[in-house]
Amino acid sequence: QGLPEDYYQTYAKHISAVGRDEVLRVAKQYIDLDRMAIVIVGDRSAIEEPLKATGIAPIVYLDKEGKPINP
Repeated sequence: QGLPEDYYQTYAKHISAVGRDEVLRVAKQYIDLDRMAIVIVGDRSAIEEPLKATGIAPIVYLDKEGKPINP
């Protein structure tokens, strides 16, 4: 597939070498949060408060059919 023989052995090392600032720079260049939907599924009691604390975006609650509900 065109990958070097040691690709899988060195993958984690290469990923770890990428710094936070590099990730943020590229993310800002290519990701438009105004046009993105982030879907998070899980135990509401475990994830709701940490998610709110991020302040990334308003939280929209949906039922299992995807219809908006009031929390």
